Amino acid sequence: MLVLRLFIICAICTSLGAAGCQDKLASSPLEDVTTGIQDTSLMPDTDLQEISTTPHCDSMLATCLAGKKACVVDENGSQLCENCPKGNYPSPTTGHCIPIEGEPLVHDFADMTLGPGEEIASVCQTWILNNEEELWVHAVEFENGGGYHHSNWIFVPEGYNGWKTDPWPNCYAEGFNEGVAGLIGGVLFAQSTQVESELQKFKPGAAIRIPPYSQIMAPTHLLNFNPEALTTHLRLTIYTVPASQVTTKLTPIVLTNRALALPKKSTSEFRANCDFNDTHETFLGVPLDAKLHYALPHYHDRAVNFRLAIYGGERDGELIFEDEGFGLEPFGRLFDPPIDLTGAKGLTFSCVYKNDSNKKIKWGIGDREMCDMLGFVESPASLIGYVDGGSIEKLDDGTYVHEGNCAASSVEFDQDKSGGE
Repeated sequence: MLVLRLFIICAICTSLGAAGCQDKLASSPLEDVTTGIQDTSLMPDTDLQEISTTPHCDSMLATCLAGKKACVVDENGSQLCENCPKGNYPSPTTGHCIPIEGEPLVHDFADMTLGPGEEIASVCQTWILNNEEELWVHAVEFENGGGYHHSNWIFVPEGYNGWKTDPWPNCYAEGFNEGVAGLIGGVLFAQSTQVESELQKFKPGAAIRIPPYSQIMAPTHLLNFNPEALTTHLRLTIYTVPASQVTTKLTPIVLTNRALALPKKSTSEFRANCDFNDTHETFLGVPLDAKLHYALPHYHDRAVNFRLAIYGGERDGELIFEDEGFGLEPFGRLFDPPIDLTGAKGLTFSCVYKNDSNKKIKWGIGDREMCDMLGFVESPASLIGYVDGGSIEKLDDGTYVHEGNCAASSVEFDQDKSGGE
């Protein structure tokens, strides 16, 4: 994920809804937009004209919203789930498509061409924002023309370390480091595996801060499954809101299990308990103080299940997020209201895999697997859980269960860090 490796390992000090639609991108690229865009901030849902003029969905509303889609009623009165057009998302109360709140800033990146079956482990793309003032990002809309297996979106001060601003092939090997990027700047977004369109949107009033004069950098992992060459495009839109409208400042949470070793010809589960309360008390002097707003798991095609649950306290074991494994739909989940972790020790996360091959599968890109999660929390600290090691047991039914050792960290988060010049 991300490819999530360095981002998750080193994000310890980082200033780290509804899914987007799957329709094709516009045929002509948009110009960079930094000023002069009309604010599309919304009135509350109850004031929208569409509520009184469009039939309501009843039985399908929950199903559609779970799939990040709008609920519509066709001419025959049938209720259907459909993607919203770009710039819109399904209202959580009505299921109708409504505009994303905020001012959209748009950037098109250089096209990339992949040969038949070609895989490129890392190409870094850059968007120099030229923002004189801080930006508060309420939503991120991601679009591509196929071939993007995964991408991580990080921001750093403009011109930092002389990192290249043109498409930068093999950027990891040439000095780019996601941990350093997160330490100096922060993390903005992560793409679900192999999706072509995705929306990361927070509840009203919640946002991520980008300091003045920053540049967004995206280490991307490309993979062309096709037997013919593919030329693909990439576009990112961020929706910003005025600081006066921000009531919740978000910080990152990252979980990764690097101890993966899927036994051959078997089903296996890799899980771990991450105790953030202990590190909160050690480094911040207070118990765990966090509300989970957003979570995005990452795994590959051998995964058949992902679970996220509360660890410790009166709600120990309470399941808060479950996904049925790999697919080509966005994996992200918005929690509204957010999940209050007060009184808990932290989180338990697990991935279940079915490995039909004749070899053991470890963590990594390509033909390997991952069990990672990026999220955003309302907290004075960024939360990092890193699993490397543990014990594995074979159950009577032939399933393997691995209990990992989670090294958890709670690092005080600076919402006022300076940017570039």
